[in-house]
Amino acid sequence: MAPLKSKETLQELSRALLADVPAVCHQLVPVLVAVEPPGFYDDEALADLRVAAEHAVRQVLRVLAGDLPEGAVLDVPRTAGRRQVQQNLPLEGVLRGYRLAGGVLWEHLVALAREAGPPTRDALLEGAGDIWRVLDLFSQAASDAYREEESLLRLRDDRVQASVLGALLDGRGADPQFARDSIGALGVGTGPFVCVVGLTEPADHLALENARERLRLGGVASVWVTYAGSEVGLVAVQPAAEKRIRELLEPAVRGRAGMSPVFAEVSELPRARRLADTAARCEGTRAHGLRVLDDDLLAGLVVEAPLVGSMIYERTVGRLLDAAGPDGPALLSTLRAFFEAEASLNIAAANSFVHRNTMLYRLNKIEKLTGLSVRELHDQVVWVLALKEFDNCR
Repeated sequence: MAPLKSKETLQELSRALLADVPAVCHQLVPVLVAVEPPGFYDDEALADLRVAAEHAVRQVLRVLAGDLPEGAVLDVPRTAGRRQVQQNLPLEGVLRGYRLAGGVLWEHLVALAREAGPPTRDALLEGAGDIWRVLDLFSQAASDAYREEESLLRLRDDRVQASVLGALLDGRGADPQFARDSIGALGVGTGPFVCVVGLTEPADHLALENARERLRLGGVASVWVTYAGSEVGLVAVQPAAEKRIRELLEPAVRGRAGMSPVFAEVSELPRARRLADTAARCEGTRAHGLRVLDDDLLAGLVVEAPLVGSMIYERTVGRLLDAAGPDGPALLSTLRAFFEAEASLNIAAANSFVHRNTMLYRLNKIEKLTGLSVRELHDQVVWVLALKEFDNCR
């Protein structure tokens, strides 16, 4: 008797096994249950597993039997992949299920081939590759569907989180019930937090590149919303761990960015955002990187009071530059050196590489041109604020 062709043999054995699908699943389901932790399947989940397993096994056998084209039944594994995401289960579970199902199917097909005799058994061995190819096709379809569904859910979650964060920034956190509900939706814990603001210049550029991912890799949860010209993040932070947040975000800064002080309740977010935004707008020693107001409170004061800041500038730096003409920039540098030396004439002269008398002459000239002292405390504060305003306007 001529040996049967492997494809025809596999089709015949698969058709024969279609009549015994319940028995196959009776063996398969306990195998699937055994690989999961105790209690993983409750009664409802177990019933769902039996139905899904029987459906999948039947479809695989119909493809192997040649009754269905391979691409016609991929809705079955795709449904399984989507269900796995919706039940918050790992992808490995459904892929492992197909591997285990392949083993059980193979055992049943081998048993049928042995009953039919050596020619059938040999033909089945030659066609074994088709079995695993079809199972791989089903596994790949389940995997693709899982990732698609996961991506959709993540996008949906991101939109919900951005919407909730936007409402909190608008002041909805003043409603205690909304504040409590928002905690669960945002997924960043119950506090404490910091607020981070990035200013995009121009508006279509990023101020913070991959901030959320950088924080996530550092073990820090955050949620972000983007507006025209700015990005705002609510970042979970452990007490006294603000430095860690700055270290994680510093490499992400591509423009101006600021961080608020730590706060405990989401209802405080609008104030925290304003403080972070103010810090981002400050110029000075930290012209780049993630700024905080503690770095320079006087610069923050100027940013927060622009009208007063402009008046201070006009009556000090502006008046000096107008009155001194071409000597104005040099006198301004002298003034800055004096304050950077903490009002020490000797230190300022040494740092500027000029004689002490030259430094004194220039300071006296500044006082004469502007009518403001550089030695009295009140006027010194005004001068420092004026220099901050000058830096901020450059």
